[in-house]
Amino acid sequence: MKKKIIAVALLSVMSVSAFADDAGFFLGLDYSALTLGNLTTVVNANATQPSGGYRIDGGYNFNKNWGVELGYFGNGNASDGAGNTLTPNTTYVAGVGTFPLNDMFDVFGKVGVAMNQLTGAAVATCTVCGVQTGVMYGVGADFNFNKQVGLRLQYESLGNMMGTDPVSGSQITASDVSLGVMFKF
Repeated sequence: MKKKIIAVALLSVMSVSAFADDAGFFLGLDYSALTLGNLTTVVNANATQPSGGYRIDGGYNFNKNWGVELGYFGNGNASDGAGNTLTPNTTYVAGVGTFPLNDMFDVFGKVGVAMNQLTGAAVATCTVCGVQTGVMYGVGADFNFNKQVGLRLQYESLGNMMGTDPVSGSQITASDVSLGVMFKF
């Protein structure tokens, strides 16, 4: 068993050094369209989804196939249907696996941990609101203009924004579709 672990570790180190020219830092700036699932069930039948917002993320690619990403969503406000605003935000860290199709196109998947928060007057008295941490995952594609700049489209499931509501038995969940620009350094 130890020999297998050592062999895998050596192959991993060799693969990182073989793709050293693909390693480096990146920064992404995206337009984000967040959707809150079960919002009208938990909050109010007249509640409205958040307006579009922004997201910023960055990370490090160890090689052309593996990297790590840290990001923040600053989404627009939702309405509880009674004149109060709800403000969702998310911070996350994820491992990213990338499969280059050719020099211009990549597809990727990611999995990690998201810390979601829903604030506002409508949740001030909520007993299940606050920060919720859970698993997040996503898929997407990159169109690379060159080695430094690319366009990215992605979908992510960000988990729960709050605990289970005792009245409805539901949770407000979050998912996102975003389009943005990637800068590689």
